[in-house]
Amino acid sequence: MQDDTSLTGDFGDVLIVEDDKATQILLNTLMTNEGHATRTCSSGEAALEQINNTLPDLVLLDIKLPAINGLDVCKRLKRSPRTRNIPIIFLSFIDDSETKLSGFSAGGVDYITKPFHKDEVLARVNTHLELYRTRRAVEKLLYENRKLTKLLFSSQEQERRNLSNVLHNEISQQMAAVMFEAQFIQKQSDKTTPDIQASATAILDTTRKMQKMILMLATELHPSVLKDLGLNLSLTELFDNLKTSRPDVTFDLELDDELDAQCDSISIQTYRIVQEFLANATVCSSVDHVAVHLATGQGENGAKTLVITLRDNRSTPALSADNPQDEFIRIRERVIAANGSFNPLSADGHGNFLEIKMPLKNL
Repeated sequence: MQDDTSLTGDFGDVLIVEDDKATQILLNTLMTNEGHATRTCSSGEAALEQINNTLPDLVLLDIKLPAINGLDVCKRLKRSPRTRNIPIIFLSFIDDSETKLSGFSAGGVDYITKPFHKDEVLARVNTHLELYRTRRAVEKLLYENRKLTKLLFSSQEQERRNLSNVLHNEISQQMAAVMFEAQFIQKQSDKTTPDIQASATAILDTTRKMQKMILMLATELHPSVLKDLGLNLSLTELFDNLKTSRPDVTFDLELDDELDAQCDSISIQTYRIVQEFLANATVCSSVDHVAVHLATGQGENGAKTLVITLRDNRSTPALSADNPQDEFIRIRERVIAANGSFNPLSADGHGNFLEIKMPLKNL
């Protein structure tokens, strides 16, 4: 999130890049009288240097500059994640459509033809500063929302871990004690009646089933196997359990060996995403094929990225990234919290197809 610009209140920091001294002075006077802070320079090289040192909130950029022209300056700024969102308004004596289109294609947000009207310049500058201010406010809200969502998921995982420990350690121990007593009664066949023996056997069988269910629930609440087995084997075990409960479904799982080198947070989020997708898919009786593919790839700037593709053959409406089906909202929130991208690729009636990308920091 861009956070080193100086936009405050209704005013902004405007960089004026103009090699004609009279025009530069005029624009500087207009902006300062309006309440904006200004900086000026006369070449593309100086503009790039100033922007690199301190980001402006808006650039008034002459197209015809010595050495590096305005179009090339704009293109360079748009290639950098740090500067790509700065609004750039081109200034030029050239009034033909081709030049204007070149300006917009380079990344400019507006184009003012010289000689210009003072009121028009002020109106356009103030409009784009307001749009920029609004965009930054939205970005800040989204950033804060991601932080809160991360904290929420972290808290939920801690609660899951605590409950899992209670089930696994305390309740399982109590059930083990019940099983021990039932086994002890079974061994006293010469001192007990057949009815008591039958009751002891029933108690033992029921307790074993409950103990198995508690173990499965504890694992579902917090997959401790991640720590012992790693992500790949944990997902393989999850698939094996589903194959037992849904033998009518063909399960396709492809994994990447590099993923087992990941940190706990990525492993847990990935496990949860796959787990929730499988739960949603297998609850539908019409599903007979589910595919989960995990691979490492390269994202922006060559950074390592986890790519998850999830498919099933449910006959459902096409998904939307902005308005996913209710069952996928939680998955999308997990992805966003991990600074990833959630990309539905399915079409109407052709099943669900999701592509998820999340940055990997440890590879």
